[in-house]
Amino acid sequence: MKSSLTLLVIVLLLLNVLAGCAPGPNQSKGTASEHDGVAGFWLGLWHGFIAPFVFVASLFKATSVSTRSTTTELGTTSATCSA
Repeated sequence: MKSSLTLLVIVLLLLNVLAGCAPGPNQSKGTASEHDGVAGFWLGLWHGFIAPFVFVASLFKATSVSTRSTTTELGTTSATCSA
């Protein structure tokens, strides 16, 4: 009985995590940025490549936003790398 309850909890948590990763509608699709360009595959690939390096650099410099902390940067980088 206990193992089936544990399995049910694990399955529900897994489904919750997977549902949280489901994309919603993107109202900004095809909208140009302030530089008159639309981000595509190559820009996303580049940002994914430099994300770990930006995280390491952020540990050694102060950011302009006062709410950004090391744990915030770690969370952002973890989410980027796991996506």
